[in-house]
Amino acid sequence: RNQGHDHWGISYKDYKKSLYEWKAQKFAPYLHSGDAIYESASGLGLNLVLTLEVVQEVANVTGLVVYGNDYEADSVKTANSLMDHGILPAGAQKGRICQADSSTQLHDFVPANAFDLVFTGYIPPLQDPLEFKLSNVDALWRKYAQICHPSNNRDQARKDQL
Repeated sequence: RNQGHDHWGISYKDYKKSLYEWKAQKFAPYLHSGDAIYESASGLGLNLVLTLEVVQEVANVTGLVVYGNDYEADSVKTANSLMDHGILPAGAQKGRICQADSSTQLHDFVPANAFDLVFTGYIPPLQDPLEFKLSNVDALWRKYAQICHPSNNRDQARKDQL
């Protein structure tokens, strides 16, 4: 928990801290015990585990079933091994973690209403697409939030002028 994993560049503990409030606000209110969640590009599955921990801590949501996919076979193998050997919070279950390319294959096989929450956690080349090169993840998220805020959006400003 205190070492870097999964291309994050920071420890699990610090990554969880940086995403805690966001996941608490965006995920916890919409999940119920026994729901199914899916992460595309799930890597080693640590973001799934982190999500389970946050929703359990914030909203007492338990018994979630997790599914995921990753492009890299080694990541899928590691994710399955970790989840099969006790990394999931008590009561959570592993559905299936498989090797697949989310952009081309999954929509042909997975029904639209199969999961209660679907998200993607981390795709390395897209971490900082505008190349701000900020070393602090929180500062990077604040910068993107600032430029993406509706009051800073030109299209929104045009609508407001009409």
